[in-house]
Amino acid sequence: MAQTLTLPVPGTLTARLIVVDPRRPAPEGISRGGSRIHEIGAGHAALPQPGPLARGGAPPEVLDRLRRAGRHLLVEASGPPGWPPRHLFEAMTCGGALAHLTGGVLIDPLTSRLVPPESVDHAPGDAGAFLPQHFVRVSGSTHADGLHMSTVGLCRLGLPEIRTLGLPPYLGQAWARLTNSLAYHLVQDLWTDLEQTLGLTSREVPDELSVTPDDVAMAESEDPLTAYEVRVRLWPGNGYLTLVPPRGFAGSESQWRSEVVIMLFPAARI
Repeated sequence: MAQTLTLPVPGTLTARLIVVDPRRPAPEGISRGGSRIHEIGAGHAALPQPGPLARGGAPPEVLDRLRRAGRHLLVEASGPPGWPPRHLFEAMTCGGALAHLTGGVLIDPLTSRLVPPESVDHAPGDAGAFLPQHFVRVSGSTHADGLHMSTVGLCRLGLPEIRTLGLPPYLGQAWARLTNSLAYHLVQDLWTDLEQTLGLTSREVPDELSVTPDDVAMAESEDPLTAYEVRVRLWPGNGYLTLVPPRGFAGSESQWRSEVVIMLFPAARI
């Protein structure tokens, strides 16, 4: 029997970006829409640590500027959940312009990575063209029981983060693509529900989902594929949705994970 989860819908969401080491003053009137700009000093709580930034692809010169600079610019924008995520687009647009005009470097403190130009310009005309990887990071860390993988960034779209615990490292790359596909699915469903029912404060969502290679391709803006589908279950707790085997799966969790990767990614088959 199908079961559901109750997920809260936040009333207001906030996006924060940081312009690291601005070398020229910010022009007057640079803010757009509801964006706000604050000057912050070195050591401010909003600044990400150099280690996660380095793992997120920040080059040494950016890390050096972060360490040496005495001031940075914090860009904030707030708004309701739903399509379009104006708070996110406003922060990206304002932050990108501010970085360009001041000679600073735009970083995303939530995901601990640089904001590339394609993210700043990524304001698609319809919800289906919204790609999570521009705004949501899938990252992993090594633990005694294996790889712990989690999204970072779904919270500012109004959703819990998705995670997997104890994952064999050799499945990491494929599992990251699966996780990104689920992020896309959950975001699209949230926006559909909010469009159909204004003022939602909570939603009932299925706790089991089907995923196909077509779903993965759509989330990555690639050509659709054709193959089998897999089922995953979302286990709520501690602010996360943890990926676990569906009800009725007869094998072990490790067997289920291997089967998911083989079904979704034919190239993984031996």
